[in-house]
Amino acid sequence: NLSSVTPTLSGVTFTTTSSVASVTWDAVNGATNYDVDVATSSDFSLIYQTGTSITGTSFDINKPRFKEFARTEAATVVYFRIKAKNSSSSSNFSNSRMVSFEELTSLSSVEKASSLNILYPNPSKGLISVKSASSISKSDILILNTLGDSVSFEYNLGTISISTKGLYFVSIRGKTTTLIVE
Repeated sequence: NLSSVTPTLSGVTFTTTSSVASVTWDAVNGATNYDVDVATSSDFSLIYQTGTSITGTSFDINKPRFKEFARTEAATVVYFRIKAKNSSSSSNFSNSRMVSFEELTSLSSVEKASSLNILYPNPSKGLISVKSASSISKSDILILNTLGDSVSFEYNLGTISISTKGLYFVSIRGKTTTLIVE
């Protein structure tokens, strides 16, 4: 019975072009198929793509093409989640994962492996883990709010701590990611 299960998006991999991100996840024990939601908002109030009864563990996410996002980073960032299903039950939706088309497509495959910084979870409650191929110090990190003002934060052993809710732009050695603190 999957009704009390909340899938964890572990083993997620991304293969991305400028317009499609192929995502793959680990199978959920007992599941025969999956539903996928893709949204431009972390709370999934703006769902723009869905997949139903997918029998595998992969899905192609199309880059949003909304006119109002044409000149902002928002057009390159989407969120996805899955629901595991079988003939008798469905799970809860999984935690969400962010996909950034811009970050994943602007680097060659060699550069991706050596320089891509990953922030998780996103959205966050204020504690954000940083995964990077190389060591990072606090001086490598710049965090700006939506007004472009520098934001105070703590950094210790791969974890950023931000105490105020909001939308932030996190730059680590010049590579910027959108971050939401709820």
